[in-house]
Amino acid sequence: MNEIKPLTSIRGLFALYVAIYHIFPRTNAFLSNGYLSVDLFFVLSGFIMSYVYKVKFSSTINIKTYLTYLNGRFARVYPLYAFMIILTTFFYFKNKIPLPNTTEYIILFSFLQSIMDVTNNLIPHAWSISVEFIAYLTFPFAIFLLSKKHGIISLVVITASAFTGLYLASLKGYWGPLDVVGGKFAIVRCLSDYVLGIVSLFVFQMVKEKFKWITLEIALIFSIALAFTTLNFRGYDLLVVVFFTIMIPLLSASQGIIYKLMSLSPIVYLGEISYSIYLIHYPLCRRLSFIPAWFHNKLPFIDFNYIALIITISISILTYHFIEVPFRKFIRGSPKRTNVRV
Repeated sequence: MNEIKPLTSIRGLFALYVAIYHIFPRTNAFLSNGYLSVDLFFVLSGFIMSYVYKVKFSSTINIKTYLTYLNGRFARVYPLYAFMIILTTFFYFKNKIPLPNTTEYIILFSFLQSIMDVTNNLIPHAWSISVEFIAYLTFPFAIFLLSKKHGIISLVVITASAFTGLYLASLKGYWGPLDVVGGKFAIVRCLSDYVLGIVSLFVFQMVKEKFKWITLEIALIFSIALAFTTLNFRGYDLLVVVFFTIMIPLLSASQGIIYKLMSLSPIVYLGEISYSIYLIHYPLCRRLSFIPAWFHNKLPFIDFNYIALIITISISILTYHFIEVPFRKFIRGSPKRTNVRV
């Protein structure tokens, strides 16, 4: 199955967006809405996972297939996740910052930080990775349900449930309506996004043949414009998620100028290292704990936010090639993998 380059690219752009959100001062509405990158990631993940695995899980789910699938997901997210826990432990110890206790380390290494409290959390932003693994566990059963005879009814019910979940989560937001990063409503938020991504694949496959590619391209341009316009205002998080849900399937079918732009090698590569960008930027570069004090003192005229962003991308390139890819191949243990980056 071929890679959909624009979807890889959009993940990279929004990984950069959330890094900027955490590193730079939030001086305007667009920067302040950077936390909505997480919602795009989950909608995107639900869509791509459905694109890749729909056929496999639509008719049956057996233990072997399920465990093979989970092994692939584990290989995708765990190596860098564990590496960041270990690396951040080193920097915390070096800077005499309190470390988690044994129980908290078990919680962190077990992907449980979204459902169990960790006082001294080494990678607090990785709560979403914990939720994503929950989504992976339940995903095959969602596909199986939606593929049944009464799939249309299931689509309607599940879509309504997802928007209800997002609405309830939005009542608990901190920095904005959907800035919910802990507790059960953080899980509700992200799983609702994930479900919308799954549903968008099913719906899009039903209707896309009814439209010419140019019509879909125009709709894509409008959805992008609406999403980014709405991101320039505060408080419209649910509407932004709606536009994300429309934009992603249209982006997957693009054949025009958007496809060409989003298939440029540098942007696609940014998408390839996006997971590293997401995991690395917060614990290291936001705190700047590894930049020597003399560097601050001798170069006071430099905006260290830009230094942090450059360091984030530089380290992400290294971790992608020397941690993510090698360990993923080792754990999966098979050269026959899909080219679609999920």
